[in-house]
Amino acid sequence: MEKPAADVKPVIRPVWCLAPWCQAPTGRAYNLGVTDDERQEVHRLIEAHEQTVAVCRACAETTRDLAWEVKRGAAPTPDALGQTIAEAERVLAELGQVEIAIAQMKASLW
Repeated sequence: MEKPAADVKPVIRPVWCLAPWCQAPTGRAYNLGVTDDERQEVHRLIEAHEQTVAVCRACAETTRDLAWEVKRGAAPTPDALGQTIAEAERVLAELGQVEIAIAQMKASLW
């Protein structure tokens, strides 16, 4: 393993800091060599993950609710099913865009 150059100092992060920049418990922001563009990209990725989790939650809740209705012997109205189908189509289109963005990010890295 190569030794780093003498003038290069390793970045040592406190235990509570898992990101390249972070907010200290004192409220003071630490920037450990991250550009504004990099920070914005990480922020965008975090928001995309939050949105993906929200979509997954909505799918799971809809599936659960539909299963409960069917288990009770009821069936959703055609209008309710139409709304569910429309929402599912919207989510699938959105996920398609997320898949494209992920492929583009991967391509830019390798």
